[in-house]
Amino acid sequence: ISSGGERPVLDGAGGHHSVFAGALIEALEANDKPLRDSQLFSLLSVNVSKRANALAMRQKPEMKPVREAGHEGGSFYFVPVSE
Repeated sequence: ISSGGERPVLDGAGGHHSVFAGALIEALEANDKPLRDSQLFSLLSVNVSKRANALAMRQKPEMKPVREAGHEGGSFYFVPVSE
């Protein structure tokens, strides 16, 4: 999952984090169950686009397989830990 493709992306738009990082942090902090990479991407795609549109910009995250990683695919799961 990346913040965008070959176009420039918003960085530090009025806050401490980029539009993408802010949406990522928010999604992970709000999550209370195992979250598959594709589910996280869906959340990020919507939230990043909304935040960018509010700043009169376009930004669309991308999700692609890691090339030459030595495996045939699979998924990442983000599992919350209790403190």
